[in-house]
Amino acid sequence: MSLDGKEIFRASDIPYDIAATTRVQELTEERALSLKWDSNWRKMWESNELKQLHAAYDDAEIEVKESDVYPASELTGLLFDYIHLPFEKALTHEHPFIRAIALIDRRLGKRRWKTIDVTNEAGLVKSFYGVRINWNNESEKNKTSPGLG
Repeated sequence: MSLDGKEIFRASDIPYDIAATTRVQELTEERALSLKWDSNWRKMWESNELKQLHAAYDDAEIEVKESDVYPASELTGLLFDYIHLPFEKALTHEHPFIRAIALIDRRLGKRRWKTIDVTNEAGLVKSFYGVRINWNNESEKNKTSPGLG
């Protein structure tokens, strides 16, 4: 996603998959996890080792997303969710992409804008907050400039 020729957000499946795979390999080594082959697939499927490997992959996905690397395949569903959410819920949604999009939504008025605090937010939300600040500043300049607004 770009604004005025400047990239403000990127989601791509390949970089995401590479980062998640790399991180899950690190977690597997850190946690000394392995899965022993067993001809009884049901026993293997229900093993604690496999559950621990799945948990490591889940943890890796969370860590990668927390570093602002997102899979493109996730965004379509999030955008669909966003357009069907009440605006108040979008501002407090669990996913940072939805909260970020809400910050550049025209339904976010001046009074509500003043209450927004991004101190503990994900980098993505902070980036979109910066975009909105720039828009607000440009809007104020245009109102006070002679012949504009």
